[in-house]
Amino acid sequence: MKSFLILWLAFFITNLLPQWVLCQTEIPSVSDGPPEMRYVFIGSEFIEQQIKHNFFEAYLTLASDQQFEYRNLGWAGDTPSCVARGYFNGAKEGFVRLKEELERLNPTHILVCYGGNAPPNEFEPDFEQLLDLLQSYPAKITCFSHPAAEHISNRAIDVNPMNQMRRANARIMNRMIADRSNDRLRFIDLYQLSKPILETSQLLTHDTIRFNEQGYKAVSEIMVKELVEKTIDQILDPDGVDEKKLAEIRQRLKIKNELYFHRYRPQNETYLRGFRKHEQGQNAKEIVQFDQLIDRAESSIWSLITNKSMPIVIPVPDPVKLSFEAASVEEELQSFNLDDGLKIELFASEPLVANPIHMNFDSLGRLWVATSPIYPQILPGAKATDEILILEDTDGDGLADKKTVFADDLLIPTAVLPDEKGGAFVANSTELLHLQDTNGDGKADQKRVVLAGFGTEDTHHILHTFRWGPDAALYFNQSIYI
Repeated sequence: MKSFLILWLAFFITNLLPQWVLCQTEIPSVSDGPPEMRYVFIGSEFIEQQIKHNFFEAYLTLASDQQFEYRNLGWAGDTPSCVARGYFNGAKEGFVRLKEELERLNPTHILVCYGGNAPPNEFEPDFEQLLDLLQSYPAKITCFSHPAAEHISNRAIDVNPMNQMRRANARIMNRMIADRSNDRLRFIDLYQLSKPILETSQLLTHDTIRFNEQGYKAVSEIMVKELVEKTIDQILDPDGVDEKKLAEIRQRLKIKNELYFHRYRPQNETYLRGFRKHEQGQNAKEIVQFDQLIDRAESSIWSLITNKSMPIVIPVPDPVKLSFEAASVEEELQSFNLDDGLKIELFASEPLVANPIHMNFDSLGRLWVATSPIYPQILPGAKATDEILILEDTDGDGLADKKTVFADDLLIPTAVLPDEKGGAFVANSTELLHLQDTNGDGKADQKRVVLAGFGTEDTHHILHTFRWGPDAALYFNQSIYI
């Protein structure tokens, strides 16, 4: 415990404190006034994953000649009832949560995409309730039906039942919006529009329903063409936007989106502003500190598009350096109380590893360790830099003497399980990831979201304890309050 506390304090001072100080300073914006447009995206995992795969947002950004903002309120596993947004009281709480955020954001445009995971008999009343809420705001509302599921020939997955449900929900949306006869309300049948591209030989999903990078690019081109009536060439060519500049715009959008994600859906929210706030509620002030950083990120995006320079940021003083000594191995070994017949031996210690949360050996005898100095929640401005380490004993003396950083861009990874191909499954915040090393250098260069939507309202109770079962299936736990 002594070494844990000292290591955490040192990491905070040398890595996170500068970012925290930055969010305390007043950062000027590149714009002269409030945005003329604020888009809000609402939906389930298809929308949420556009935080990263943000082609649609990038194309909309470039298609507009006005100042704009985009806020992604997608929530994996959600339905129009807002059931996934509720922490302890289900859909009722989730609906209030969405309403409160819409009132705070005051959007001019609302883009909605649901219908991918709810049976029609449940979808229809829930979507009608959601439309009633959205129409209470003066915003223009565009409703997309959910894209179709992709048939993958080498997988024994019948997508017909899924597509029948999605087609039925699209028809419900179309009828309901037509019946309302409101010029602020529009329907775009993304289900039908996406079917042709999903019937080609190019795989656009990982598993029939979760789009890969190329899939998001292809669907985004359809969405933006229908929404603004411009092709991608018409959007990119007039401004001379090449692939390099588009990639830079998307990277800045990703940074902004992640900042907003931490503002809207902070880790450890039960402690920050929930029923356990009496323990860490003083840290809730950090949530609003994300706002200036989000504004700064918006300015960065707009400056890149308009070729304007960014304002000078108030300089941050160098952090005070702290020297310390971790508890010795002897001190730590003496702290154990072992039953007769048990023995404990050292394999690795500081500074080779710090703040380990979970570990598993692979078939080569290497120890994979999930570490999280960021725990229990990320501070405003700090980057997600938690790591998956691979520790090896290369000389056979029983002690780890080699460390490889397999991944270093994670947020509170609470489980790691190596597979037989040099990759690993990782619990990372709201997502279950698969990380793959494709070139054999020991570092992950490919990341895939396997499942999403796991709760993070308490970082003691998130996805954890990955292990292989006797049936070769991956087993894990998601803790809950009882």
